[in-house]
Amino acid sequence: MANPHYYRLFSAEESRMVDADTIGKFGIPGFTLMELAAAQASRHISESVSFGEEITFFCGKGNNGGDALAVARHLAESGFTVRIYFPGGTDGLSEDTGANLKLLKKIQQKGTQGVVYVEKVALPEKITSPVVVDGLFGTGLSREVEGVYRDAINLINKSGARIFSMDIPSGLNSDTGRAMGVVVKAEKTFIFGTRKTGHYTGDAFDYCGERVFCPLPFPSFLYPDSHPIRIFGLPSKPCIQYRLDALRGEKRPRHKYENGNVYIVGGSPGLTGAVVMAAKAAWRTGCGSVQVFCPPGLASAYDAHLVEQTRTILP
Repeated sequence: MANPHYYRLFSAEESRMVDADTIGKFGIPGFTLMELAAAQASRHISESVSFGEEITFFCGKGNNGGDALAVARHLAESGFTVRIYFPGGTDGLSEDTGANLKLLKKIQQKGTQGVVYVEKVALPEKITSPVVVDGLFGTGLSREVEGVYRDAINLINKSGARIFSMDIPSGLNSDTGRAMGVVVKAEKTFIFGTRKTGHYTGDAFDYCGERVFCPLPFPSFLYPDSHPIRIFGLPSKPCIQYRLDALRGEKRPRHKYENGNVYIVGGSPGLTGAVVMAAKAAWRTGCGSVQVFCPPGLASAYDAHLVEQTRTILP
């Protein structure tokens, strides 16, 4: 049975906390977590592309770049040619990213089934590889993408290559799903450890492509004790859970309508599933009342699936 936390949405800060606590309090090294994530992503990529194809990697200085480098090493060992660019250079790499670069250089020197090129230029004039792996930015991005990184993302998007992103497409805000200027448009995004709200909100559906969840061994007791479903809105209007907390204040609500009221309008013959799922999800967040508005012909379909939620028949 899958860990129920795998189906929750987390903020970037919550994700960093459970990752940091798994390393610092539980004792699984960060490098080990990175290796487990990379093993899963590299397997998916190798199964998705033709054997031996050249794959170009664009790596940042943080751990997102480290994830990409670990994937590059796995794929090189499996017989792929990997070409690696660092748009921002290699000074100031995170500890685990630097360690992965050293490992790649070792197999570059000693030989492997594939071929490893660690490029000395920041960006190529043109991407010739049929496959690109994006490891520029992870969940820590909080401002507009500028300079050479903006150029790198534009180059990736214009390449015509198949694009795979590590954890989240570079340029996408992991809390709001907002495009931070330019965003890598991925065919697949490999989500590591926790699903972030930005994978499912805002502009996410334009950039994430297929989302492939790669679980990591985070202990259940380290997950933050927040509500199991988090629906994120605009920055000025945070997720439904926070809105409910504000409505409740310091005391328990005296009436269900003090806990929020959700109205859902929709559905047509044969297409009632979305309304049913939305109504059940809204109820599970703790809303006091969920009301579904539907035409007369669909009332029986909703009655069969919705018990707590009320139905209002539209004329």
